[in-house]
Amino acid sequence: MSEDTRNRLIKLIVRERIENPSKKLLIADICKRASITRQSFHRYHNDLKPYIKGERAISELLAEIDEQSDNEILNDFYRKSVELDREISRIKDSHRREIKALENRLTTSLMNDDISLFNSEELRIRLDKQSLHNNKLVQRIKNLEMELAVTKSHVQTVPHKNPLTEFTVISEDLNPIFKNYAAKKDIELFESEKDAAIEQIIKSTNKLCSYNTVVVVFVDRYLCSFEKFVDNYIFSSQSPHLFVRLPVHTRTELRIALKKFNTKAVLKLYMPYADSETTQKAQRRFYYNEVPSIELEAADKAYLPTISDQFSLQSISSFKVNSSD
Repeated sequence: MSEDTRNRLIKLIVRERIENPSKKLLIADICKRASITRQSFHRYHNDLKPYIKGERAISELLAEIDEQSDNEILNDFYRKSVELDREISRIKDSHRREIKALENRLTTSLMNDDISLFNSEELRIRLDKQSLHNNKLVQRIKNLEMELAVTKSHVQTVPHKNPLTEFTVISEDLNPIFKNYAAKKDIELFESEKDAAIEQIIKSTNKLCSYNTVVVVFVDRYLCSFEKFVDNYIFSSQSPHLFVRLPVHTRTELRIALKKFNTKAVLKLYMPYADSETTQKAQRRFYYNEVPSIELEAADKAYLPTISDQFSLQSISSFKVNSSD
């Protein structure tokens, strides 16, 4: 069988997993859409069966797809994520409106009607039906959130490292600043020294920027190793990359800092998060035991920007930190 047939099969499997991650995928359907017989599939492409059945991650297949198809798949992942986010928001808004409307109707009825004539059994039945409907909406939201999590996890695991890409890491050692604050407890001096360090980071970055430089801004929340983040980064182009560690936490600080970067650069922002307090404490105890509590509290309240903030960012990504990161 030709390589084109195999590529076509892989693309069909990957795309179906993106579009319908919770739906059972059948070999017969894939063969029909790829215009091959099941006998040919079992004879030449039987190694693809575990990916169709969901027994193996589809990210393992992507190494066989060309870069153009890889970009198309990433776009599909992003589109699916946006669609699911919008669907969740729509259902939540509809849910809130229905509950509010029901509360208003019941309140009006109790105010305008004689309570003694109000049929309590009918009210109980109506409330039970509404409760059942609400439970279905809540379950629907949970299912959509699970699909969104599956889609985003696929986006994060697409392997496309490019060892030929030139990159530079830019970071300032903040430990002396932290130790100085621990000794003097002077918050104004601490903020001044930290601001100076951030200015130096941005200045060093702008010196190295050219027209097609990609600046990867790592918003440090003291949850994972910046060095490991750089080592695990997935390059999407061969443009020179600058990895910048930026310990800013409020929306105002972030907006001011991003405005100071060279306008020729392509800015991409990454922000880590931990969904477990145990993971957070373990990471900070291992990597950031010198960071003062006021800085950690500010990091815990860090603002996560969106594209609507108009920060001149090409992309904004958050990623979950595991205990092994």
